[in-house]
Amino acid sequence: IPFLGIYLKNLLTNKVERKHDVTGLTQTPILGEICHGKDKEFVVAKATVKTPISEMFRLIRTNLHFTGIGAENKCLLVTSSMSGEGKSFFCVNIGTSFAGTGKNVLIIEFDLRRPKLMKNLGLESKKGLTDYIVGDVEQLENVVVPSGIEDSLDILPAGTIPPNPAELMLNEKVAQMVRE
Repeated sequence: IPFLGIYLKNLLTNKVERKHDVTGLTQTPILGEICHGKDKEFVVAKATVKTPISEMFRLIRTNLHFTGIGAENKCLLVTSSMSGEGKSFFCVNIGTSFAGTGKNVLIIEFDLRRPKLMKNLGLESKKGLTDYIVGDVEQLENVVVPSGIEDSLDILPAGTIPPNPAELMLNEKVAQMVRE
């Protein structure tokens, strides 16, 4: 009976729990895996750090490099359906990994409802992306903040929390910002 229960549970589950759940159903390549650690440190992929998790970020960086050979300005979108799944953690650490090789990296905090990237990094900024989109700030460079982690890693904070984030994302200045 226990084996039947375990078999039925595995048969009826519709969650992605293993690497095989992705590779068995799609043609999507797996570029790497990040383990869940007990350490509460937010930035783990600094160039001088040689831990297993920092090596995992370097492996993903290398694999991303090889998937984008020939592309000029590369853009990486990190998204998920729920809060707390590690988007900010992944962005900061993969960005740190790229910046450690001398690449210029800009992390755009596009969570306009509950931005927390700047707080997690211990940085402050009054103005940001939303202020640029609505026209309170003319130049994008005026709201970009140095990360303090690597010299070539900068952050574009979310800025003032708007009453209508979904509509703000449809503004034509967002496409202009991405081009810049």
